[in-house]
Amino acid sequence: MSERRLQFLLQWEQILISVGIVVLALLLAAAWGWSIASGGLIALLVRLLPVAVVGGLVALLLAARPFVALCLQVAVLTTAPLLRVYLPVGSIPLYVGDMLLGLALVGAIWQYRQTGLRPSFRLVNICLVGFTLAILISSMVLATTVGGAIQVVYAVARYVLSTVGLFGAAIWLARTPDQQRLLCGIVLFGAAINATLSIMQNLPGIQVIGAQIPRFLYGARSVPDFRYEMILAGEYQRGFGLYQSATALSGVLAMAVVFCLMAGKTLLKRNLWVYLLAMLLLTGMLATYSRHAILSLALVAIVGFFTLPNIRALLRMTTALAVIGAFALTVGLVDLDYLTSRSEVLLEDESTFARVNGLVAFAEYTIEQPQRVLIGNGIGWSDLRDRGLISTRETNLLTGGFVSNAYPLIAYNIGILGLVSYLTLFGYVLYQSIRHARRLRGNHRADLLLGLAATLLTAAIVHPFDNYFSESTEVRSLFWFLMGLTTSVLVTVVKEAHQS
Repeated sequence: MSERRLQFLLQWEQILISVGIVVLALLLAAAWGWSIASGGLIALLVRLLPVAVVGGLVALLLAARPFVALCLQVAVLTTAPLLRVYLPVGSIPLYVGDMLLGLALVGAIWQYRQTGLRPSFRLVNICLVGFTLAILISSMVLATTVGGAIQVVYAVARYVLSTVGLFGAAIWLARTPDQQRLLCGIVLFGAAINATLSIMQNLPGIQVIGAQIPRFLYGARSVPDFRYEMILAGEYQRGFGLYQSATALSGVLAMAVVFCLMAGKTLLKRNLWVYLLAMLLLTGMLATYSRHAILSLALVAIVGFFTLPNIRALLRMTTALAVIGAFALTVGLVDLDYLTSRSEVLLEDESTFARVNGLVAFAEYTIEQPQRVLIGNGIGWSDLRDRGLISTRETNLLTGGFVSNAYPLIAYNIGILGLVSYLTLFGYVLYQSIRHARRLRGNHRADLLLGLAATLLTAAIVHPFDNYFSESTEVRSLFWFLMGLTTSVLVTVVKEAHQS
């Protein structure tokens, strides 16, 4: 068999494995969703059995085949984020599932402690320790404030698992180039599923079908009633896929389309498939009508010329973004008039005022309560999703409004130590990735590292426009995993360089 034929078969084998894992993850998520989506005491008792089966299956996989379980966990994050958003947090089965996943993930990392990759960058370890300490210190303050120590402990465990835990899992378990490429492929396939749903939910005539799919998977509560009624009336024009909101989906798709255009050939080998996938991802992102996501892609193209090493790849990416976007608007996959109307009222839009007012409120709060921003207000129930940024006299906590900016929200939640650790880790991984991709220009590993670096650069630019990188469980988890995967590729590159 010729080498070219062998590479072709290996490429399709990787694609089929990725598709199979994504499909299995959707089935697992649907089973889990059905098992805990209904109400009532009898239903709760009945739900315990399937939740125990699904949780036990994942736990066994993590103990026996940790990489397969990691693939499933990533696939659930990219295909079925509604699982964590709309299902009742207070249900016992969710506690059991989180405990099983957390303990098994720790056990899998412990199992590979001798053979798995370890960060060869001391600063990475210091930042991870600093970030974890910041979470613990700030949450101890929260526990004494609200008197809900048990709730705080559970929330902290989930938060650490979805940040430092996933970062570590990506480093320790994604040890080989094939494993790293497979995980990247799973993320792209999951994003493609959500992009397809986003387009379906946007187009007249089939948007009702697109909205029915989350309901079919997770029950009536998966799509808020107000949004579903608007879809039935043909008044809701923003695709949200399987995500809580169109805005959160837009950030994930923005990262996915940049990775696809910068490093897609390392996974798909042929430019035709790369551009077709990029067309699907970008059209799905445009169908969310997220103005900040569109602006972020433009900024990535500009900032990339000064930071990323492969100017030719950047030119191809910029051209592809412009051509694909124009095509989607021309053929009517995205409503140009609606996008224009949303952009025209940008300065008068309620969300714009809320963003500005939130930043002003945060600045005033920092001046009035510097010690709380220094230490942090802690990670509480539902990641403090409903605790915004307007101070109240009774508790001196910010309890209304919001700041759509991930950076100050991290400082608000876990303090200056957490923010500094986060920025240092994020910046260091991004800097080292660009630096080593520049050294290995033209190498397949360099292309993968460059694509991941461009993905992190996109996330860094999107951070100031919305809060889901710090508040949304699924987006935050996926981002930390991608940051860990980038570090895993980086560690492999450094080891290979030292060996040669």
